[in-house]
Amino acid sequence: MASLRYPFSVVYSAEDYLAILATQSGTHALGETLSAEFLSRVHDRLESLKMSQLTVTFVALLTIGRRRPHPGM
Repeated sequence: MASLRYPFSVVYSAEDYLAILATQSGTHALGETLSAEFLSRVHDRLESLKMSQLTVTFVALLTIGRRRPHPGM
């Protein structure tokens, strides 16, 4: 089996980042009231830092393995 990591970055506008953050399961898990407050606080923080763009880094993991033959084959 082999595994490879592919780091990559995506630049989001603050508005796009908030829109994506609003779709995340962790944000939904907060419930309607708390998620609205959370998103508002993130918005306010981004504005206070004068961040119109964010760079988010991800790591994609590719794992390749070989299937063992079935014993009956």
